[in-house]
Amino acid sequence: MEVLKTKVITEKAAAKLLKKFVENKEKEKNTDLMMNEEIKFQLAQVLAYLDGKKPQIQLQQDEGLYGQY
Repeated sequence: MEVLKTKVITEKAAAKLLKKFVENKEKEKNTDLMMNEEIKFQLAQVLAYLDGKKPQIQLQQDEGLYGQY
């Protein structure tokens, strides 16, 4: 994909673009293009940062549980 022009945008504008992207991806029917839970978690962290909120830096609850049993 070729980029025809670039433009500097604010973090707030970037957050809006990412939110729109996430909403569209959540509606995807093609399983090859669907987002998994890890990607959703990471995007939520980025969105929180761009919105000026403190991201919740924590491991997902599923991680690390498999080796404990």
